[in-house]
Amino acid sequence: MPEANAGALSANTKINYPTSFTNSNCVIVSLMAHNTLHPDWWSTSGSSDKNTSMTSGNGDLMARLTAENIVVSASKINASVSRDDVTFKIVLMKLPEISNTEYKLGDVNGDGNVTQADLTLVQNYIQGTQALTDKQQKAADVNKDGDIDTGDTFLISRYINGSITSF
Repeated sequence: MPEANAGALSANTKINYPTSFTNSNCVIVSLMAHNTLHPDWWSTSGSSDKNTSMTSGNGDLMARLTAENIVVSASKINASVSRDDVTFKIVLMKLPEISNTEYKLGDVNGDGNVTQADLTLVQNYIQGTQALTDKQQKAADVNKDGDIDTGDTFLISRYINGSITSF
């Protein structure tokens, strides 16, 4: 990142986001910098949050995630110290997308209906012969008591035979 001149106190550069990265789906993991005054001295980010990562020392470098791009700013305390450029490395991490975790009570297999297949899954789970995902466990706990047990199978059975219309 070249400065306007060696005596300048600050400079900015803008970097485009990598493909599919935006300011709302990534964070700055690391920001390292060095300059011609200290070519072998890389300083690493001292603090980080969702929108900003900053490092101080050898060039006082800061990066901000904006809606349009990544803005990297370099500054120095003393204009009399010659520094023609600052080289930096920035590492971004894309945040995982959160999938839809909605579920329907009693619909343990997720097919949209509460049927004998769901009841069988719950019975097998209680007997220890069937594993259930977290989402399936939430759907299986129809009485919402925090346990998947015969109380849930009883209610699912009643729902299937039409004795009850909701959980």
